[in-house]
Amino acid sequence: MLRIRRILIGVAACAHLGCYAIDELDKGWEKMNKIPSPPPAETAEPVPYESAEAERTLAHQRAQSKQWWKDSRTLSAKDLNAQKAPEDKIVSCDLDGGSQFMQRADCLARGGTPKN
Repeated sequence: MLRIRRILIGVAACAHLGCYAIDELDKGWEKMNKIPSPPPAETAEPVPYESAEAERTLAHQRAQSKQWWKDSRTLSAKDLNAQKAPEDKIVSCDLDGGSQFMQRADCLARGGTPKN
């Protein structure tokens, strides 16, 4: 009997909380309806450039951007390591707990054996 009473109290509490949530949603909806909606966005005309120089500069920047994307490439680990000093290269380091990848200088500092 005590279980049933606890279950009924739990169900009543949940129902009460549900009503509270619905009331809050209704209040929020009423507040939203009071706010005027913004006017529809008009099609914006392009802003004329202040000078021909500004237009040429923008055209030059766009051309440079397109050229950069044509020339861009993904750098491999070999390319990245070629740009670094020997002590900054990423190597496989054999430590007591296993093998880890880190910079050569860090491997030596931790007492490991670097492998290229």
